[in-house]
Amino acid sequence: MRSAKTAVLLAVTAVVLSSGWLLFSPDDRTAAAPDAYALDLVVHTGRYWADASALGAAEDELVTECMNREGFRYPPDAPASPAQAAPLHGEVSGVDLAYRREHGYGLVESAVPGEGEPPPAPLQAGYDRALTGARSINVQFSAGPTMAVASGGCRGRARATLAGTIEHWAIAAYAADYLNDDLIRAVADDPAMTRAAAAWRACMSTAGYPAVDYSDPRDLIQQALTEHGAAPGVAAEERRVAVADGECQIRARVIEVSLELRRAAALRMPATWTAALVQAADLRRTAADNARRWSPA
Repeated sequence: MRSAKTAVLLAVTAVVLSSGWLLFSPDDRTAAAPDAYALDLVVHTGRYWADASALGAAEDELVTECMNREGFRYPPDAPASPAQAAPLHGEVSGVDLAYRREHGYGLVESAVPGEGEPPPAPLQAGYDRALTGARSINVQFSAGPTMAVASGGCRGRARATLAGTIEHWAIAAYAADYLNDDLIRAVADDPAMTRAAAAWRACMSTAGYPAVDYSDPRDLIQQALTEHGAAPGVAAEERRVAVADGECQIRARVIEVSLELRRAAALRMPATWTAALVQAADLRRTAADNARRWSPA
């Protein structure tokens, strides 16, 4: 029997979200107010970043051990140094200028092929089967994509080990992210957000990088990457653009205003949405605690 707290409608092993939220059974009409952890989760602040790092490290460790047992070398990315690991949006200001001065947005660096190469073509099918298995569940989001989540193989077993089940892992991994996307859209036209956006645009224009949307600076670098590859000149321009963007966001208080508005909006959500957030937070907290036992920082 599933408890009321974790009851969700599963259709053919699919986790279904409605308007970004889990569909709860009729008796799940009320929910406690989201605690500080749940609010951090939905707006991507505080412990969200530390838990994301712990979950990623533990999953990599579990998958690597499993793939080795299957006879394959699994090459997850090497752990970043403490300076590199600092999340871009981990500070109150929402921008790490020191990181941007060294790495920009990280786009050029991520475009450079890593050391880990896939196995030769004849072994690829066996490698993929060991990694993800032949079975997956569909995680369907309305107003969003349907994600096929591996429920077998080393990756599926690792995620189930951390979260208890693949369904729980999918809820912990995705539900609050879609809620955050909805909150961002909900506050976009707030007068305070509009003023901050206008101040950011004016600052970017003065800096020599006129932009309309917050994604424009990154798109500029992505276009340069497409046209010229990861050339030194592109990397230098990325750093300049990223720093200008970051400085303008700080001056305009873009991240702070957005956080204030989204946190306030999260406390006014309908009961069903709040229940979905509280459930996702409970499952993610459990998975992150398990991750630290598997791969202590």
